[in-house]
Amino acid sequence: MAPHGDGRRPLVRATARLALFALGVALVTSRVGLLAHELVGHGGAATATGARVREVHLYLTAGGWISYDRDGPWTWPAALTVQLAGIAIELALAAAAAIAARRARGPLAVALGGAALGLALHAGFYLAAGTYHGVGDGALLHRALGGARLWLAAPVGVALVALAFVGARRLATTVRAWLPARSTAGQVAALAVALAVAGGGHAALAATELALRPSPTYQAIMKPARERAIERDLARWAEAEAARGRPPAPPAVAAQRRALAADRPELPFGWVLGVALALATGLGAARGHPRPAPGDADRPRDRHRLPARAAWIAVTAAAVAALCVSAVDALAP
Repeated sequence: MAPHGDGRRPLVRATARLALFALGVALVTSRVGLLAHELVGHGGAATATGARVREVHLYLTAGGWISYDRDGPWTWPAALTVQLAGIAIELALAAAAAIAARRARGPLAVALGGAALGLALHAGFYLAAGTYHGVGDGALLHRALGGARLWLAAPVGVALVALAFVGARRLATTVRAWLPARSTAGQVAALAVALAVAGGGHAALAATELALRPSPTYQAIMKPARERAIERDLARWAEAEAARGRPPAPPAVAAQRRALAADRPELPFGWVLGVALALATGLGAARGHPRPAPGDADRPRDRHRLPARAAWIAVTAAAVAALCVSAVDALAP
């Protein structure tokens, strides 16, 4: 009789292979999305509205930013167009990837479908959370909408949750068939582990790079409006205290920061939406029952596995995409 652990080895191998494949697809998607978002979206819109790209800063595994010069003052429509163009181009890419996924087969179809879902969710989340919290590309809408910003953020959030459920369920009909577990619970658990490893790996790479290559400009762009307001008020208070001849000590500064934060309560919309998207994705994956492609019913079970070659192709493509981002960052102004 085979050892008890031998029956688990195929599932462990398949889960590791899927995690590697998902990490590669995620990195390719985010790198292509970054280049399109910054250069085609923001850069193209800025050029079309009479501005010139002054500086481009891109991370290999995280985000980036782009700045412009303009002879005259920005008009509000032009500024809003440039700020939202990156999100718009990501949504256009998501639509193109979804169309291509319908015509593809096997791992390529899953990669394109996953890219479409990832791009759409990222763009929608950036729009909703950015508008609500005044972060990045949502800063202008945050100021323009004021207290009414939830009326935009909430419907977009609801649509994203529905999209996450439907998209994950559709992808899971193929992906779960790649995991040779004996039960539905085993397949779902293996899929969750693979996606957690892939997502965690991408996040760890991004966090490490941000720590090693800190950019004050990028940190300022991604800081919520509430935090900026608290820091501004805190600086004014500290300056006033110093003018009175009593510079505040660190404990007093911390206490004043807490008081200012209490005076500016805000719904943690981004965290709530993030958790809702994770739950919707998990539930959709659990509901996506494996379904072999037409004509595959009589094929050996190994034909329904993810080929190792597909995982290594995805990782290689991710490395190439990161190198392309690095080249653009080095050659850009």
